[in-house]
Parts: sequence; C-alpha cells; structure tokens
Amino acid sequence: MARAPLGDVRFDVGPTNATMTISGYSTVPPTEQALTRTLRNVRSESTANGLHRVRCDIDFFLRPGHTAISRGTAFKVAYINYYVNVADEYMDVGERAEPVSPVLLAGQAAASGQALTLVAGATVTIAAGQSVAGGRALVPDVGP
Repeated sequence: MARAPLGDVRFDVGPTNATMTISGYSTVPPTEQALTRTLRNVRSESTANGLHRVRCDIDFFLRPGHTAISRGTAFKVAYINYYVNVADEYMDVGERAEPVSPVLLAGQAAASGQALTLVAGATVTIAAGQSVAGGRALVPDVGP
C-alpha cells in the first residue's frame, strides 16, 4: 500500500471488534514538475477556514505537494491519510494553511509605525520608538 518508517502502533478493543492502527511518516522528495490529479468517487468534502478536506478512492500516484481536483475545485495536497479494513478502503486528502514566518530578513528595514506584510497575510506593526535589526525574529501579536 505505502511504505514509511513505523511511527506508532495502537490497539483498540471493543466488545465485538478489535482494531490495530499503524502510522508512519516520511518526507517525499519534490517532483520535477507539479502534478495534478483528479480525485475519484468523492464521498465527502469539507471546508473549514478556507481549507479543503476530501474523502475519496485511494490514488497511490497522488503525493503531498501535488494539486488535487475535487468536483472542479483545485487545492494543494498537504496530507493524505489512508483507511483500509476488510470491508472498505479510502483516503482523506487535505490542505493546510501555509506557515507564517514572522522574520524580518537581513537587508530589510522597518520604519517606526510601518506595517510589515508577512507570509499568509499576517502583519506586524513596529511601534514608535522600537527598532528591528535585520535577521531578528519578530513575534506577531495574535490577540487575546
């Protein structure tokens, strides 16, 4: 099915059934070109905070970093979870928000009161009287 170093093994036992869940994670080298795959037999789709998750038939050619198309909507694949038992098999495919990197790069300057736009639209405002040297990390104010 898929190969990765074994991470966790979990046993769950109920009154009539027993389940073993194994998980493993591996990094996949980037492909030479961006690939697009159409998801087949979509069972469910959900969107939360603008991020998609789709349950569909297993596609062993789909990899994180590829573009998936579900019912005409394209999104970048961040994770794939496979589910297999004696009666069924499917996968959940989803995207994640791009990480916010609140770092002012060397050579960039921020004036007092100037807002810096960072990855994923986060902003950091330099208050009057504060300064930031190139390469020093900024910690964004995420509110209460």
